[in-house]
Amino acid sequence: MGKSNKTARVFVGLGVAIMIVSVLIGTAIAPTEIRIGAIDRTEFSWGVFFTTAFSGFISGMFFIGMAEIIELLDGLNWYGSKVSSDLRKLLNEKNRNS
Repeated sequence: MGKSNKTARVFVGLGVAIMIVSVLIGTAIAPTEIRIGAIDRTEFSWGVFFTTAFSGFISGMFFIGMAEIIELLDGLNWYGSKVSSDLRKLLNEKNRNS
């Protein structure tokens, strides 16, 4: 991302935050207690962890992708306005010379 748009920066921050928080939540909810008779055991449920982390990764990438789209549209808007102003200058010069 070149010159940064504020909205795009917020979306990138949200995307990264979503990814980090999803890994932390997955780590927090993945340990499960198993009771076998009188024995209590805690196991790490990899399925719960990867499901949570993967869904957070997909959601975070969605926000980062939206930020890229916003950056591209902002760039097109900037170049479009520059071309429009240059075209107006050329047309004004042409009308003066005629």
